[in-house]
Amino acid sequence: AREREGKPTVEYSDVYKFYDKMKENYMTETGDSYGIFKDDPTEENRPKIEKFIEYLKNNDEFDTEFIEVGDTLGVCKKKNL
Repeated sequence: AREREGKPTVEYSDVYKFYDKMKENYMTETGDSYGIFKDDPTEENRPKIEKFIEYLKNNDEFDTEFIEVGDTLGVCKKKNL
C-alpha cells in the first residue's frame, strides 16, 4: 500500500513502533474494556518474526527474494546444490 501511495517502505521495527504508539494512545484514551488487547500476540511474536527473517536471509539451501509489497513478501527458491 505504501508503494502505491509513493511512500518509502519501512522496516518491521518501525511498524512495531507505530503499533505500540497507537496502542498506547488507544489505551490512554479509552482503556481496554472490551479486552481488545488481552492476549495480544503481536508483542510476543516479534522475536519469532525477526528470527525467521534472519533465517531466510542466511539460509544456504534457499535463495530468498524479499518483495516490498504489504508487510514484505519473501519468495524462497531452492538452490541447485
